[in-house]
Amino acid sequence: MVLKLRQMINRLKNKLNIKLIFLSVVSFCLLLDISLSTAEDRIIAIVNDEFITESELKDKNDFSYIKLSYLIEKKLQLQTAKKRGITVQQEEIPSFKEIISEEEKKEAVEQLTIFKLLNKDIKSRISINDKELEEYYILNKELFILPEEVRVGYVFIPIKTSDSPENINLSNKKINNILSDLKINTSLKDISTRYNGSIDVQVIDDLGVIKRGDLLKELDITAFSLREGEISDVIYTSSGFYILKVLEKKSLKYKTFEDLTDLIREKVFQEKSEKLYKEWIYNIKTSSFIELRI
Repeated sequence: MVLKLRQMINRLKNKLNIKLIFLSVVSFCLLLDISLSTAEDRIIAIVNDEFITESELKDKNDFSYIKLSYLIEKKLQLQTAKKRGITVQQEEIPSFKEIISEEEKKEAVEQLTIFKLLNKDIKSRISINDKELEEYYILNKELFILPEEVRVGYVFIPIKTSDSPENINLSNKKINNILSDLKINTSLKDISTRYNGSIDVQVIDDLGVIKRGDLLKELDITAFSLREGEISDVIYTSSGFYILKVLEKKSLKYKTFEDLTDLIREKVFQEKSEKLYKEWIYNIKTSSFIELRI
């Protein structure tokens, strides 16, 4: 009787071992199947109950944590919108019918969904009063400086690449003689009269008001570094020799608050939006399950 009982137990053990072996093989096969199926598109992050895969980075060879952070935030925003019951109908997207790719259609729906969520949770909470706008203008007044302006006159002797060294030397000597005359209080008008009709020497006694960046780089730097009434040294350029005289230097001016009200309102709104978004997304992240697998 005892012998029969032992035999029965051994048979059961053998059957159990066979079952365990079978289950192990099946489990291994399943794991192998999963690993093979995900080998080409592996999971790089888990966000709550959803995955972010490598293919979502678009370019596997251009991985960056900035891109991954963007995808995580996007996933969290879409999950939040779903919980809030925020949906988008195709007819809400004006150009939806023109979009051919299914991926582009999906992207358009997701972007509008996030837009509606952020409007509800962030932008609708922002208020701006006139005092804030005035304070922003005062604290950031250097951002609203008008371009610098000077009024100049000049002497110019052109040269060509085909000019002989002798001619270039003569031009150089001539421009330096003119400079010497200007420095002993000869006026640009006098120089203009002296060389009236000459094609070798061009004189503009008053070019008018110019803004920074209006002239050649070499001339621009000099014009805005001179004081009012000051005459430059000879400026050598690829096109010829110049002498500049600053006739008037305009005082620093700022764009008025009245002209900038709309622009400042946009800037203040943008800054408040960014601040609120950072707080909002931080709260969502800290209350979510996020696991990186990279």
